[in-house]
This record gives sequence, C-alpha cells and structure tokens, in this order.
Amino acid sequence: MTAQRSVGVEWDIPQKPDVAIQQLNQFNELGISILKLTPPVEPLVWRKIEEMGFTVYGDIDISYPITETFAEPDSSLILKIQEKSAALLNRPSVKAIGLFEYGLINEERFQSAIAPFITELQNAGVDSIYYKVSYQQRATSNTRRADFIIRDIHITPANINTLSISNPKWAGVFNFSPAASVDQYLTPFKKFLSVTAEYADKPLLIDSNWLLTKVEEEPTFSTTIQTLTNQAELIFPVPSESLPNDHTSPTPIIILLLIWASVGLHYNSSPLYRKSLFRYFSAHKFFIDDIFQRHIRSVVPAIFLILQNAFLIAAAICVVRIAIFSPRGFDALLYHIPSIAIMGSSGISLSAWAFLLSLALAFISIIWLYISHKQINSLTQVATIYAWPLQVNLVVTSILVVLFSAGAAATLIMIIGILPIMIQLFSFIITSFDAARYSSSRTLVYLLLTSGLFMLIMVVLLIWGLTSPSLTETLSLAASL
Repeated sequence: MTAQRSVGVEWDIPQKPDVAIQQLNQFNELGISILKLTPPVEPLVWRKIEEMGFTVYGDIDISYPITETFAEPDSSLILKIQEKSAALLNRPSVKAIGLFEYGLINEERFQSAIAPFITELQNAGVDSIYYKVSYQQRATSNTRRADFIIRDIHITPANINTLSISNPKWAGVFNFSPAASVDQYLTPFKKFLSVTAEYADKPLLIDSNWLLTKVEEEPTFSTTIQTLTNQAELIFPVPSESLPNDHTSPTPIIILLLIWASVGLHYNSSPLYRKSLFRYFSAHKFFIDDIFQRHIRSVVPAIFLILQNAFLIAAAICVVRIAIFSPRGFDALLYHIPSIAIMGSSGISLSAWAFLLSLALAFISIIWLYISHKQINSLTQVATIYAWPLQVNLVVTSILVVLFSAGAAATLIMIIGILPIMIQLFSFIITSFDAARYSSSRTLVYLLLTSGLFMLIMVVLLIWGLTSPSLTETLSLAASL
C-alpha cells in the first residue's frame, strides 16, 4: 500500500494553551500537516501553528443548515459568521474556511441562500471555501459554489468488506468517520486508507481525540502515521481484532414480544375479552348492538387495547427512525426540533413521544365522541368501540418488525410504518359512524361535529406540514444524512 499522504486532524482545541501546544508538537512529530479547527484560538497557539507550518482549514461552526438558516438569518448567526471569519482572516496559515457542515447541499434554494455569504467571504480575501458532507449525501455539480468538499467515509460492520467511494471527484478531502460500534478498533482505519489509496492527491482527515487515544493505546500506531505521511510504503501492523456483527436494533422486537405476551395473558385471564376479540370484525353489527345495550360493561379491555396500541405505535416509530435516519440524521432532527429531546436525546425519545401522543389522541377522541352524542350514557361504550379496531395494529406492526429484521428497503418500512398512525386516526371516523347509527335525531349534525370536523383538522395539519419549508427541509436533510 503506497503512502506519503497529506494527513490532517479535526482538532478539538484544549482550553489550556500549554496542553494545546503539547498536542501541536505531537501532531508535528507524527507528520500531521493540516488542522481543521474552530475559533477562538489563543494568540500563543496561533503563533505555534504558524511557526510549525500547519495548513489550517477554519470552520465557522454552522451545523445542519437548511434554506431558512441562510435565507432568513437571525442576528446571532450573522454575528457568529462575522466573529469567526474575522478570527480566521489575515492568518497566513488559514488556506480555507468552511461555511457549514451537513447542509441541504443539493437544493437549489439552499444554494441560492448561501450565495451572498460565500460572496462576502470571497470579497474578504478567503482563499478557498469548503463544505463538509456526510457519507450518504450525493455531492453533484449543484455544489459548485464550494472550492472543495470534505467527504465523510463512514465505516460500519455492515459495509467494511464492501466499502467504496461514490462520486470521488467531488471530494477534496476524505474524513475518517467510523461508526460508534467500531470506533475502538484499528481495522476500520486500515480499510479507510485502503479505499482512499487510489486518490493519493486528496488529504485525509482524522478526529484528533481518536488519533491521540490510539497513539497512546497502540505502541506501533505512531509509526503507522509517520510512515503514512513520510514514507513510500505504509507500515500498518494491526492487532488481532474481532469486529462486532452488524445487527438490527432489538428495541422494537423486544417491545413487540412483550406486547404479544401481554395479549396472551389478557386473552387467558379475561373471558370478556376472549369472547369479544373477533366479534368486532366477524359480526360487527351485533358487537355494536352489545355495546349500546350495555352487554359489555367493563372498561378494562378498552384500556388494555389503547395502551397496547400506544406501545405498538412507539415500536413502529422506532423501526421507521432506525430505517430512515442515521445517528447523524437524528442529531439534525433534534437540532431543528429540540422539543423531541425533552425526554432525552437518544432515539428512544421519539418513540416515547409517539407513545404519549397516541394516548393523548385516544383520550381526546373518546371525550370528543362522548360529549357530541346525547344518547350515549357511558364513556365505556365509546372507549370500547374506539379501541377495538386498534387491534389491527398488532398485525401491521408485527409485519413491520419482521420486514425490518429481514433488511427490507427503507421506503417500504416508511410506508408500512405510517399505517399504525393512520389506523388510529381512522378509528375515530369509524367510531363516529357506528355511534351515529344510535343517534335518534340530528345524525348528520353529529357526523359533521365529529368526523367532518376531525377530517378538516387533519387536512389542515397535512397541508401545513407539506407546505412548511422548514419542516419538509428538516426531514429531507435528516433523511439525507
């Protein structure tokens, strides 16, 4: 494997200048020639950088921008760009400035929005402007406003043996980006060097903390980096490593198994539930008659089904999140919709919100249907009629989890993953029509006050979501990362 590569680090600058200078000395000994950094930088550290002859890629530190970020910038963003660019300009070591990382690069509206900022930086004397893009983003000619692109090369247990670089000509720098599950191993780094070897003219970028940790942990790794940067042949002894297997998240599978177990327990312990389980679908009219004639009096089966449905929707959302959003994509989603992180920044927080919103929707729906109907004397009647069709979600979510575990396409997962939400929404409409049959008067008014108004609200929310550029672009960006 040929060596003599330009290698840089994405430098997490220590707060103490003496520690920063110590790290610069380490980088210099290893043959590191490029520093990607974000101001502020202490004057003493700047002097050391320039004395040692490092090339600096400055970073303005804007992450996950959408069109609105630059088209309607707030004062804090403008001030941030001015302060950080001022700290980088007129520094002879700074050869390029990065305007943002992981943006919506292939949207023409986004490219138009960033144009004035790029022009301003160019007029200020910036040599080159770059963006940083994720491994999933497809850089095209639409990214021509950048002088070069830093491209993540993401390595996972699933792709380490089949890894290749798509659209290499659009990348000016390759960034080593291992998945968290293989971050502690050296084999992914060796694979990174292998797949980028034929593009020897393009620099490599490594996280500084990862590099310094490996230098400390592996006695021969310093020699590896030195031969990579200074010699014709790379010396890279890799210790015997067994990488973890790539596997799907067990969370939705565990939830589903627990739900099936609870269904079996409820079926065996509740004669009422056991006798009525299939009657809603096989003898619908008689089932509804039983409800309104108070033959089914207990609210327990309805409560169980509503809770079961909330867990099923949480599991479905968990599957869709894993299939559609990478960890970085989910970070972008949290960045633009921070309320999701109220219950934690992990992926499970989205499922927790889905669980709570499902319960809230069920509660509001039952109360709404009850107070709109003058002949219904008990909330149990409405709750039972509303809850029974939600059992379909047990079948739908089971199919979804099986397809997910089998590695089905993300598009198919997304389509099926939406169905449990749609079924709960339609449960309101079905219940209103069933209840309307037992309204002695003003049936049409009841339907207008329930199904009619409900569908109107849903249509308004749908139109708002589809026509909200910030929401659609946020979802598009998160899915693209």
